[in-house]
Order: sequence, then structure tokens, then C-alpha cells
Amino acid sequence: MEEDLEQRLRTAIEAVIGTAPYALCFDGSPIEDILGDDPATTIQTVQPLRQATYTTRGLFEAGCDILTCELREGDDE
Repeated sequence: MEEDLEQRLRTAIEAVIGTAPYALCFDGSPIEDILGDDPATTIQTVQPLRQATYTTRGLFEAGCDILTCELREGDDE
């Protein structure tokens, strides 16, 4: 990932959430690659420069767990 994009994402995220841990996962593929004859995706991640690897991994694992949870009756979040 180009350094400028990575730093701009960090700056934008940290302006909103401050020093809280975060991990962003996104498809950074150029539109030409997505719509081409041989579709390709490039998954990229951004996290704080000084965040421990186990923190980033834990955030992604928690996100996967949330996706597999079913809402119970009465839950609205």
C-alpha cells in the first residue's frame, strides 16, 4: 500500500477515535482490476504504528466473532 494512503487513513481514524486501538481491513483494488476479465482483490490493513500485533489480531478475531453471532430476542444492537 502506498505510504501516503496508509498515513492519511491513520490520521483520519485517529482524529475521530484518538489513541484507542483499531484495525481497518479494506479492499484496495483498483476498479480496473475488479471489473477486468480476471477479477482480483487486494485486501489491505491499517493499524496504529505502535500497536501490538496481538491487539490487531484480537480486533480482527472479535470482528469475525461478531459476524457469526445471532441476535437474541430483545437485542437491538
